[in-house]
Amino acid sequence: MSQITYTCASPPASFTPTVNPSYASGYIQNKRYHQPKRLADDGTPYSARKGESGARTIGWPDPLLPEADLLSLVAFFDTIHGPANTFTFKDMDDVTYTARLVGDSLSWREVETGRYDVSHNLEIT
Repeated sequence: MSQITYTCASPPASFTPTVNPSYASGYIQNKRYHQPKRLADDGTPYSARKGESGARTIGWPDPLLPEADLLSLVAFFDTIHGPANTFTFKDMDDVTYTARLVGDSLSWREVETGRYDVSHNLEIT
């Protein structure tokens, strides 16, 4: 079983935690539905994203993520400007996906000194 990895070519950034997220029962998978967001000049609704896409919730409730890993994860998303850029997500089975952070969904809380419960959602394209 490999460590998960996030890699972005442009802007260059990467993240590999020292501990993998907890997946005892598998990934939490979500289905996102994209709705038209704007009106064209003729009044027709349109969206850059139509239809649906898959999403996964990534989290470290147990084991908790060490503070150094949390800072590295935050730096990764800061460097790629959050959801503005796609990146390559490699899961624990070495399967790679093109992914994007969903909105502003990176959240964390300190559970023990220097150890965090972290969660975020990725859109898998």
